[in-house]
Amino acid sequence: LMAMLRISKTVREELMIESLVGRKCLQCRWECEGRTGTHQWQLDLSTEFCLYLKQGWDTMACIKPKPQFDYDSHTIGRENNIINQDGACKNLPYMMDVEWFAPEAFSWTLTSAVLVWSCAIVMVLLRWYGAASGWGWVNTPVVLVIAASVAIAFALWADFSAMKWCIVPWMQKMKKFDVLGRQCSFGTFLAIHLLGTFFQVLTIQTNAWFMLTAVQENNDVVEYWQYLWENSAFGFLPNSTWKTWFTPKWLAIFLWLLSTVQL
Repeated sequence: LMAMLRISKTVREELMIESLVGRKCLQCRWECEGRTGTHQWQLDLSTEFCLYLKQGWDTMACIKPKPQFDYDSHTIGRENNIINQDGACKNLPYMMDVEWFAPEAFSWTLTSAVLVWSCAIVMVLLRWYGAASGWGWVNTPVVLVIAASVAIAFALWADFSAMKWCIVPWMQKMKKFDVLGRQCSFGTFLAIHLLGTFFQVLTIQTNAWFMLTAVQENNDVVEYWQYLWENSAFGFLPNSTWKTWFTPKWLAIFLWLLSTVQL
């Protein structure tokens, strides 16, 4: 219904619908004994509704769940097929454009990215300051588990919330879900998608943890690092390369900065 109202100006005018509010609310005009005003209807996108023009003491567009409409209402006149903008008669649901809902979905995605990276940065700063202050507990795995758990939980919730805005137009366009060339149910597809989010966020947190650990342990392992590279195919480079420039610390920092491309 919301897709039809967005697409068909004729239907909106016939039903005296003034505007659409968000993804599931419509504002209509009512008329009663020379008076007029507006009323908003909220729709549950998971419920099948009937949208009709009520005529009686007042005239206005109304909605009812379809079972209720079929039980206590009757239609007047003959059925008309609504003609789409492309001139074709459509009995199937109107195709919804994912761009209609992109701003709402993007806000969830942006919020998730900010919180996930904030957890990683706060964890790095906490370990750096805690190590300088002699707080031994900041280098225990418990800190990583807490930071990762908070980031993963919110990222999964935000990802699911963003998908709810786009799932109807997405499913209309895709028709079916394929994973590795095999058709699967939406539940399976959703689980795989959220599993990917889980590992992506976990990677961000563990990369930050590894980077700071490499910085803290650099002086303890740099001699082994130097010996490894001097006896490799790159042994022709000056010894200072492995001890000053290409050290575990700088390599870990470079790889962590590279991982921020995920932003």
